[in-house]
Amino acid sequence: MPDTPASCARPTASAAPLVVEKRQDPQRGATEVTLYTADHAGLFSRIAGALAMCGANIVDAKIMTMSNGMALDTFWVQATTAGRSKRPTSSRACRWCSSGC
Repeated sequence: MPDTPASCARPTASAAPLVVEKRQDPQRGATEVTLYTADHAGLFSRIAGALAMCGANIVDAKIMTMSNGMALDTFWVQATTAGRSKRPTSSRACRWCSSGC
């Protein structure tokens, strides 16, 4: 079984609908964003779209569907304003991402 962050390994679909962690990865020059949530169709594309709308450039990604119905998605992102949506980035997710991407 691959290594998973400790906080991501505990929850189940009913106990914790979303766990998000981020950390700087200086060796890759990117921020690693890991999400653990209940899996559903289109989840990966929705997360990728939200990151892109916030101005994050996704340089790598890894998805894993767990046997308990949960998804563990990891994105490595770099901040960029090129191609950013014209929408204001006032959402909580965009503010969170811009603080460390």
